[in-house]
Amino acid sequence: MIKKIALACAVSFAAAAHAAPVTFNFIYQDAAGVGFNDATLGAQRKAALQLAGQTWGDMLVASYAGETINIAVSFNTASTSSSPVAGASTVGSVYANAGLDNKGNINTVYTAPLAEHLAGRNLNGSSADYTLTFSPNVPTYLGLDGQPGAGQFDFETYAQRGIAQVLGYAGNSRIYRGATTHADGAVKGGFYRAYDPATNSYPRYAGIYDTFVVDGNGTSLLAMTDAQRATALTSGSLYWTGANAVAANGGALVKLSVLAPNADGSIASNTLTTLDGSLNSLMSFPAYAGVSRPIDGLTVGMLKDMGWNIAAVPEPSTYAMLFAGLGIIGLTARRRLQS
Repeated sequence: MIKKIALACAVSFAAAAHAAPVTFNFIYQDAAGVGFNDATLGAQRKAALQLAGQTWGDMLVASYAGETINIAVSFNTASTSSSPVAGASTVGSVYANAGLDNKGNINTVYTAPLAEHLAGRNLNGSSADYTLTFSPNVPTYLGLDGQPGAGQFDFETYAQRGIAQVLGYAGNSRIYRGATTHADGAVKGGFYRAYDPATNSYPRYAGIYDTFVVDGNGTSLLAMTDAQRATALTSGSLYWTGANAVAANGGALVKLSVLAPNADGSIASNTLTTLDGSLNSLMSFPAYAGVSRPIDGLTVGMLKDMGWNIAAVPEPSTYAMLFAGLGIIGLTARRRLQS
């Protein structure tokens, strides 16, 4: 009976989702005994990451059969960061114009998952579309019930936040290079230089994220000079204008969290990937210990604005039923092991 109840919870969650979800394939790159392969914590870390991927995947409506997002994941054992967000994120490929079959905005950079979603086909083969590297120094809660302790960061929230970067909150999809000189020739405030196979060149394109951002005067980042963008990035007055996110915010522009420049004057690459803390969104900065944040309307609205086809956000009660079902399954398994 207990097993049937647990299965019913899982089935009810799946039934609430659409019939063609997007699949997340996590490629675990840690060595044996480390990170996701840690003998003590690895299985719990994987379970939380897999649940985060399933939750996102069940919300995304696939644009082609077998739509899959491949993410290489690992823990950086050398990291000293205690940040509650992914320790590092790297885009595998970016696409523009003919690279994504001309399905997106012209002269605009898209990361592989969104480019493939818009193109309606696999563009990147089986290669990792994105890499997420986590820090082992964050005091994390690995339970699946969304109840972290006062000094713990909920790992599932942590993972959902990283996946949101993969879907479009990705620094490298709309990065403003911090250093005044860089290997790709970009300057402070300049847009990312992406390879364009249509012209066999590296034009300086804005990312799709950039196209929705304005300053407090309503001036688009695309209309600014490099110097003006560099100033805007640290002004504390930048807003998202996309219709879906604005609707989710009660009709008001969505305030972005803008970080201070580094000591050398460079601008952090993740400057625009977070929302203002007052919005209490999954993507708000800072993320607080003792708090779990589900995927919310603002986060979903911004991704819809960028081109994702997303089903309705599941009600918190649906998550609760799934958590309860998983908990019962785990309890049943432990009892069987003990008997």
